[in-house]
Amino acid sequence: MSTNGFIRLFSSEIGVSPQKYHRQKRIERACLNLHFTKDDIEKIAYETGFLDRYHFSREFKKIMNISPITFRKQRGI
Repeated sequence: MSTNGFIRLFSSEIGVSPQKYHRQKRIERACLNLHFTKDDIEKIAYETGFLDRYHFSREFKKIMNISPITFRKQRGI
């Protein structure tokens, strides 16, 4: 199967591109870390595969419509 064929099939079955799906899963993992740990944002960004906390914060806000710090504060950590 070609790369483009895989991307089309994946997108039609899942509803988003493989890249967006992977990014969403990384953000879901970050949400768990923000909720259940006291790790700092820098460490969570690194553990979930983002280059730095600023890139992580931008992507987190795009998907969750809230910043990681606000997310954590709302969860009482």
